[in-house]
Amino acid sequence: MHQSKGRWRSALIWVVSGIAILICAQVFGQGGEPALVITSPSFDMGVVWEGDTISHAFEVKNEGKAELKILEVRPG
Repeated sequence: MHQSKGRWRSALIWVVSGIAILICAQVFGQGGEPALVITSPSFDMGVVWEGDTISHAFEVKNEGKAELKILEVRPG
């Protein structure tokens, strides 16, 4: 059971990292002035047992003056 908890945490870290990298690539590739803000970029899911379902929403805001386009999101 301990290995599955570590795998869940590792998977979540890769997913969040992948999303952040893709969003940043889109933001800086536009040449505009969007300002990406993720209010709480991490989430501690605590103890998770194999077979449990976990859900969490990350709030992503554009606080800049230019349009922020998120064209693709993939897990890392």
